[in-house]
Amino acid sequence: MTPVLRCCIVISRCALWVDYEKGSRSPAAVPYAALRDATRPTILFVRKLKKMTRPVFLKNADILATLREVNAGTTKPLWLFGGVAVDFLAGQWTRPHGDIDLNTFADYRAAITQELHKIGYRTSDSGWLTNWYQDNSGRRLEIVFLERKADGTAALHIHEGDAIGTPGLYPTLPDYLDPNRFAILEGVKFRVCSPAGEWLARANGLDVVGKRDQEPKLAHDQQILETLLSQKELIYLRSILASWATD
Repeated sequence: MTPVLRCCIVISRCALWVDYEKGSRSPAAVPYAALRDATRPTILFVRKLKKMTRPVFLKNADILATLREVNAGTTKPLWLFGGVAVDFLAGQWTRPHGDIDLNTFADYRAAITQELHKIGYRTSDSGWLTNWYQDNSGRRLEIVFLERKADGTAALHIHEGDAIGTPGLYPTLPDYLDPNRFAILEGVKFRVCSPAGEWLARANGLDVVGKRDQEPKLAHDQQILETLLSQKELIYLRSILASWATD
């Protein structure tokens, strides 16, 4: 029993105590049924509250079906990042997922918007982070638009006044968005961001989004990614983090 539920039950029983005191009856004489009936609404309320705040995870089959549909309905490249990308890179499901995260270049925004509209996806967001919802099906995507630099690499540009994130220009590794890098999970083939770039994004996530160091899933993903990277690569990535910390 949670502390909140225990507290609510005590409050309900105290209310019964007062009612029975008014009637000059001993609290010990309160029948069990009366206590049960008095506390039931509180218990149901707390259970409903817990259900509302419980994380909502997608079914793996729905994730795969969504990616198949996006693959078939778009021509501009989109890259998986986040937890689903890690599992694609690992070649197996390692944890539940609450969303599907995709990266692409900002200069593809108009074309991708038009193509996603054709398969029923809509968004009202216009910043670097956009949430898309499909009519009727309930499917959803999160798409991040990255700026294309002169050398062809990508950078996350968070502007002052953006709804989320610490303002700044955050470069990615040169091969982060490689159009020829695909991963396959349960027969579904999709572009994925580089394991090195994904590791670096998690290691630096606190500076970009804020308070993400408290999320156990990030540590889980980082451990999976470290099994996919060589020691040489990890030493290089840690040196990048160290250089950022001194800038």
